[in-house]
Amino acid sequence: MRQPVATLQVAVPAAVGVYAAGMLIGGLSFIPGGLGSTEASMVVMLSLLGMDVSSAIAATIVCRVATLWFAVALGFCAFAAVEAGRERSFNTR
Repeated sequence: MRQPVATLQVAVPAAVGVYAAGMLIGGLSFIPGGLGSTEASMVVMLSLLGMDVSSAIAATIVCRVATLWFAVALGFCAFAAVEAGRERSFNTR
């Protein structure tokens, strides 16, 4: 019999609360993007809810990549597209 790849250790409403509280703590820290404070608070809260620390770290990394760094990558792509358009319009003048 196959073993499950992952099991849900924290209920979805609790996970949403952890995310919201982590974002709030990160915002109140006045560190750009809440880097460090958001992740630390999310890991602590998930581990307090019964998740083992390694799983809490992995869940936090996945969450931050999906929410923060994906948006940063999109911003860089948009910036590159705008700059490429400016370069083309500058060269045609």
